[in-house]
Amino acid sequence: MENKLNFRKVVLLLKSYWIEGKKLIFMGIGATICLLIFLYYINTGKGQTTYINGSKIDIIFLNSGIQPMLFIYGLFIGGILIVSYIFKNYSNKSNATGGLLIPASYFEKLLAGLIICFILFPLVYCIIYFTTDYGYISYLNFFQKSLYIKVNGIKQNVPFINNIFNNPFKQFLGAFLCYQTFTIIGMIHFQKQALLNTVAIGIVSILAFIFINLGLFKALIDPIFNPMPIGIRIGGEKVQNLINNFGAIFINIFLFVLPPIFIITAYFKLKEKQV
Repeated sequence: MENKLNFRKVVLLLKSYWIEGKKLIFMGIGATICLLIFLYYINTGKGQTTYINGSKIDIIFLNSGIQPMLFIYGLFIGGILIVSYIFKNYSNKSNATGGLLIPASYFEKLLAGLIICFILFPLVYCIIYFTTDYGYISYLNFFQKSLYIKVNGIKQNVPFINNIFNNPFKQFLGAFLCYQTFTIIGMIHFQKQALLNTVAIGIVSILAFIFINLGLFKALIDPIFNPMPIGIRIGGEKVQNLINNFGAIFINIFLFVLPPIFIITAYFKLKEKQV
């Protein structure tokens, strides 16, 4: 198949994925909503009792820490499952044969997969999560007669969409892009137990990166707190600036360097199988 781009074929590929997997999609959406409501319910607690206009009101609030955690875990786990489903045709020899015979170039197949994994899936997931989150919070605040209260200075029972950018959003976005593109490579490369092998290597890579990161950071910080006789001790403000700059470098690597490299690698891996 020639390496050329035909958007009509990309649209047809997207339609074929929808026709083939729409039942699983609706089942996944229903399961996600039910699981979110259940996890929200078990993380909802009853606080103090107060009186407003002579009426007794029990303050019921959701543990706000559960909102970003569920959002991130759902995005990562769902993203991995979507990648494994879209690129399953290349994970073993029998499936790869059928996948490679699809009348489209390898670039068109990869592009269709990227559109699903990086545009359609995050969009659908965010709609599901934020709608469920807003509905549950509204239920607490209006039907359960809950109040907007503060626990340890943090306002409770607030829809997560109001606070999403107060969380380290950029870091998680970079990690999501990296792990998604890395998973695509693994699903194309491995012929047996592709998802399991990819996740295992990904976890080992993350742990290795953390240890290397800590080692490099320690190498930078140690001379600051334990200077040589000819060294100059740097103040706390400069240390904090160094920490921030060091973290920003790796965030930018995750966002702008590794994902394109992984996508290009996936492109050539798919090309090798197709040729």
